[in-house]
Amino acid sequence: MIQDSNKEVDFQVFAIENIIAEIVTYLENVLSKTKQKLKEFIEIFNKKYPIKDNPRKRGEYEALTWVMMKEPLILHAIGMNGSAVIELYSVLERFAVREVENIVKTPKKSSTLSKTIERYNLVRSTRILKECGILENSDLQLANNLSRLRNAAAHKNPKKIPNILKSEDLSWLDVTNVLSKVNCVPLMMESLNFVYKLYKYSQPKNNSLQ
Repeated sequence: MIQDSNKEVDFQVFAIENIIAEIVTYLENVLSKTKQKLKEFIEIFNKKYPIKDNPRKRGEYEALTWVMMKEPLILHAIGMNGSAVIELYSVLERFAVREVENIVKTPKKSSTLSKTIERYNLVRSTRILKECGILENSDLQLANNLSRLRNAAAHKNPKKIPNILKSEDLSWLDVTNVLSKVNCVPLMMESLNFVYKLYKYSQPKNNSLQ
């Protein structure tokens, strides 16, 4: 124990054994809830894309879920919703930027233009795709929402957290805990719709989901 001004600090609190014990306790608590969280996702997915209504479309959404949702679902299931948001953002950005590249693809496209497009973020790419009639206002709204949440999570920036999640003044140490309250399932469903539109638009040219 050391004394700093009038405050004593016991550094035993930060012993590595205590840190690991805290992590183990956290995982034991969340693992008991993972099946229920994943069950809720399945129930919403089945309601939104019933196989009896359109088996082909259902299969396409299942394929997209396999391609883009495994990591976000794992993170959501263990309560790491901030990390799940970062993963969702990254996946959508990859698909959106790739589609912008496809739109401007010409035989004489320069390497400089290619590198410029590769630096586009999700919001800018979505805005371009909306102007081209491929995506809609709801998709741009999703991109803005994910961008704001992603910036809060990635940069530990409490100023980027939506007001609806704030209950008091927050420090960067509070960001992960606050973002764990984000309802990721609606974001996942909207993200599936986002990528499905890109997939259907590009289908005649390229059936690959890679």
